[in-house]
Amino acid sequence: MKKQQPNNTFFTEIEKTFSTDESLKWEGNPNPKFSFTLLELGGHFDAITGLTSILGFMLVPVIFGTYYFYKAENWLGLILTLIFGLIFLSIPDLLKHKRKQNTKYAFTNKRVYFQLWRWGKISIHSIDLKAIAQINIEEFKDKSGILHFLPKKPFDFHTYDFVSGERRHYPTFEMVKEVRNLYEELERLRLLRLKD
Repeated sequence: MKKQQPNNTFFTEIEKTFSTDESLKWEGNPNPKFSFTLLELGGHFDAITGLTSILGFMLVPVIFGTYYFYKAENWLGLILTLIFGLIFLSIPDLLKHKRKQNTKYAFTNKRVYFQLWRWGKISIHSIDLKAIAQINIEEFKDKSGILHFLPKKPFDFHTYDFVSGERRHYPTFEMVKEVRNLYEELERLRLLRLKD
């Protein structure tokens, strides 16, 4: 597997915690492409939980406002309702995109690292490979995907699904490229770590 060259403060921060025989094996981040939740949710739309509930509550007034101004033949009101509606509906996606831009992942021969962003605050977390009971993989057609790190004991942080906005049950690497290669390398390192 090709080792990427570190190029940011994330690597500088995690490098401070490395033990003498610890070395970086991979560093990356989620697919940075901007996405609009309403176009992605499809059958996953849930009006009760997560970001989708916010979208649902925002969508209802926009629909009613648009209908009201259309029936009243108030075209300025109709246009303004649509413009404000699009702005409000975009806010969760802009926050999600900001979170994605500030999320970074890495792993060494001993640990898995996460840089997470939540409400303007960046935090860095690590998991010893020995503390991971199992790694699960979700692979998509374009060879990107999600890695789920199932703990032996609960971890003290959470990651979030970048489509629905829901909190994951276990820490994850979200929307990473060549997920199968990452999975195989991490599983190899995890098994080696268990022998230490």
